[in-house]
Amino acid sequence: MAFPNCATERYNALLKMDFSYRRSEVSIPRQPRNLLPSAYVVLTRNPGPTGTETMAKITKRTVDSAEAQTKDYLIWDDELPGFGLRVFPSGKRSYVIQYRARGRSRRYSIGLHGVWTPETARREAKVRLGNVAQGDDPAAEREEERRAVTVRELCEQYIADMEAGLVLGKGGRPKKATTVATDVGRIRRHIIPLLGTQRIKDITKPDMNNLMKDIIAGKRLAW
Repeated sequence: MAFPNCATERYNALLKMDFSYRRSEVSIPRQPRNLLPSAYVVLTRNPGPTGTETMAKITKRTVDSAEAQTKDYLIWDDELPGFGLRVFPSGKRSYVIQYRARGRSRRYSIGLHGVWTPETARREAKVRLGNVAQGDDPAAEREEERRAVTVRELCEQYIADMEAGLVLGKGGRPKKATTVATDVGRIRRHIIPLLGTQRIKDITKPDMNNLMKDIIAGKRLAW
């Protein structure tokens, strides 16, 4: 995956900064306002027994030798600040990055070991942390994706509101029962089968044009 030049420059600048130790975090010291990114790398450093964090270069040997404990724990890479490996009691291992955005320490999971190798996870971490240096917040973006409402969910809520008399028709009065029945039929026969799985935020004008053509043609999908 190509690493944008602008992100590379800012991320390299991050790595050249002197780190100051404060409490249990390694973070970038205060910089002039024009140099401080809106989000920056933060690395928790708290070496200790089970359930805490240690530091080592994350390689295949490191990953393979990381033994499961009674609690999950983290191994932070000693070359790439913010890049780490999370080891679960089940023995599963997941690559992560940790950074600070909008005053909060955030953690983002890259993916499980096996699907990702230490090398590919490291490259992905560099890309993500470079984007963080430009102001992105990948953890928040993922949360937003998970909460995204689908067409089906919106339609079901609209139907529930209509049947409860909360959707007003002509004259500012609740829709008549016959109108509600007609609307519900159209929604369940056409809109939900054809667009139900799509997220509202992803719907485009061409999607709506195609929907109208399909409805006119009498098309519907099984659901």
